[in-house]
Amino acid sequence: MVNKYIKITDKFKFFILIPAVILVVGIIMNIVVGPELDINFKGGSTVTYTYTGELDTEKADDVVTNALAVKSERTVLTFTYTGSIDSDAIESAALNSVKDRTFTRIAFSAADDNKSFSISTTGAEFLTDANAKAVEDALNAAFEGNEITLSGKTDTSEKLDVNITTSKGYASETTNLVITVVGNKSIATDQVEAITADLIESFADNSISDQPNVTSVDASVGASFFAKSLYALGIASVLVVIYVGIRFRKIGGIAAALTALIALIHDVAIVYCFNVIFGITINDQFIAVILTILGYSLNDTIVIYDRVRENTALYGSKMTSRELVDRSVSQCLKRTIVTTVTTFVAITCVTVVAAIFGLTSILTFSIPMSIGIIAGSFSSNIVAGPLYVFWLEFKEKHNIGKKTTVKKAKKT
Repeated sequence: MVNKYIKITDKFKFFILIPAVILVVGIIMNIVVGPELDINFKGGSTVTYTYTGELDTEKADDVVTNALAVKSERTVLTFTYTGSIDSDAIESAALNSVKDRTFTRIAFSAADDNKSFSISTTGAEFLTDANAKAVEDALNAAFEGNEITLSGKTDTSEKLDVNITTSKGYASETTNLVITVVGNKSIATDQVEAITADLIESFADNSISDQPNVTSVDASVGASFFAKSLYALGIASVLVVIYVGIRFRKIGGIAAALTALIALIHDVAIVYCFNVIFGITINDQFIAVILTILGYSLNDTIVIYDRVRENTALYGSKMTSRELVDRSVSQCLKRTIVTTVTTFVAITCVTVVAAIFGLTSILTFSIPMSIGIIAGSFSSNIVAGPLYVFWLEFKEKHNIGKKTTVKKAKKT
């Protein structure tokens, strides 16, 4: 039994300053800079090359940026037509009308009798009006009798957010060059071809692969994935409230459940703000980190609530709510420190190994996880318990519902 205990509840206002500062800085950075979102949330493309030897990533970034800049001006032409038209033949006819241009993304639409299709093209400059008229003439020559008419021309300058990283191959001496292009539109085939050609030319001694692995995620799919992730977190939160509320109903289950939920929200907010402050990419692994931290933090909180329940049955009205919670936290503190330090050391070892071998996919998991472990232990001991006490005192002061077996704190 712990006869002397730390008066954590009395020092709550002091302890809470630490996460408060982190949250304020994180919110400011979120407004000013914004989070570094992965293509799974924002949409975009990932192009992965393999290479050998040493490669200057700064030079590679310049090469990729220049290659994309050449292919960043997009023009969309819209045509109306009659009859029926083969989409493959449209692309072929358009290609023959203007030199050094690639026409892609053919889309058909029909509303009543007004049938139309659109084609887009990328290049160093926007397609001129004369070029657009040449495309119209070429299409009419290829499809006699379809009365194809140019009805619209839209120019869009695409500014792509490019990020370049490298990672070691697991079973070979090659290294992966990963180019991530974040944006509302996926990277076009001609853009990939331009990047590949320029990289092979600039790094002739590095045996860069000419067949990169390209993964694209549409922006709408990314938004859907983000919504589903929030939905999963919402379900987890509801289940936490139900479970804690039922298990600790004898000591004010709803109060325990809601304060535990606030502690979990604290953990999520701290990890998110940490990612924003230090520019760590928020990807699908971030959701895995959050769910893991929720389980880890909730387990610590339940251990403390379990000790509160035992002490309530043991001491009853002999102790105030503050004394019960402070004593319970102090009794669990040694266990919390040992488990937290052990887990933190293990995750830190993973982080160090990942950093040495350049395994960025693991770093985006291990670093937030390390912060989450500390935040979870902090909230279980410093946030959940004192908030639980404040609620019980407020409830008894205003005679809300039935009085619990815990007595109101004495005024000092």
